[in-house]
Amino acid sequence: MSQVLLEMRGITKTFPGVKALDNVQLTLKQGRVMALMGENGAGKSTLMKVMFGIYQRDSGTIRYKGENVEFQGAKEALEAGISMIHQELSPILHRSIAENIWLGREPVKGPLRLIDHAKMYHDTSELLSKLDLNLDPRTPMSELTVATMQMVEIAKAISYQSEIIIMDEPTSALTDKEVDHLFEIIEMLKSRGCAIVYISHKMDEIFKICDDITVFRDGCFVGEREAKLTNNDELVQMMVGRDLGDVFPPATAKPGKTRLEVENLSVEGAFNDINFKLHEGEILGIAGLVGAGRTELIETLFGVRQKDTGTIRINGDTVEINSPQDAIGHKMAFLTEDRRHSGST
Repeated sequence: MSQVLLEMRGITKTFPGVKALDNVQLTLKQGRVMALMGENGAGKSTLMKVMFGIYQRDSGTIRYKGENVEFQGAKEALEAGISMIHQELSPILHRSIAENIWLGREPVKGPLRLIDHAKMYHDTSELLSKLDLNLDPRTPMSELTVATMQMVEIAKAISYQSEIIIMDEPTSALTDKEVDHLFEIIEMLKSRGCAIVYISHKMDEIFKICDDITVFRDGCFVGEREAKLTNNDELVQMMVGRDLGDVFPPATAKPGKTRLEVENLSVEGAFNDINFKLHEGEILGIAGLVGAGRTELIETLFGVRQKDTGTIRINGDTVEINSPQDAIGHKMAFLTEDRRHSGST
């Protein structure tokens, strides 16, 4: 039996007009991955922020390594050996990978305690090498993809040598290959005795990497299961409180007239000679590997990038989209890959 590392009991947290957590519980054990599951708004991230000291609980107890604790902020939690990879990334875009990883705890040298950049870059190189991340520590974060930023955030959490690591939707921006790489890192952490909280809505990931599963619903604790002793149907029923029946009902959409047509669209260095039609009542998927030009294509359609050649038609009329304002004027909307840094620009 694995040793219990952290217990949360009777945790309640209320915001104005909302009881986000109502007498919930969680148990973490050394060398095991606990999946924390529930629908959006179930209270998963709120509980993690309580554990991490971002929120102060209204009632309940937290026992860490056998002692009651009450972290007054994230700094105290980090110093105690608990780190958190947040769902919303917030890197300092114009600073390097190394500076982001060691922010606030940079190595120093000499009587003036100046930042020892050589040591910082050396330590970062060693850390990235151990995690098999082929990155230059001096690279500005602004030059990285969202997926690579996520891997840097994971490296930062590991750099604290934490005994508990909270991963809140860590694969939301990762490719399948990067997810497999993350799982290798998780297995390495488990072998060191780390306890990991893994928040995800992806069932295949849960059953592939997690040992235990805790389910919340509407801010309440529903139950805990060993991953190997449960299945998709039981977990879904626990999360929503009823049997869903047909999860994927037959599609009944009947595509109508052409709403958007792209003809011979090209942007030098990004994509070339793209053609497609999007019909009323239709969902069009654009697939490809990282670097294939998917994001660049969508940004061009929305006016974030300027096309070199090609034609865009909306409802049969040729249009010129030179800015997001032009696209919005044509009743287009764009949900960006990185909503925090580019969603409002």
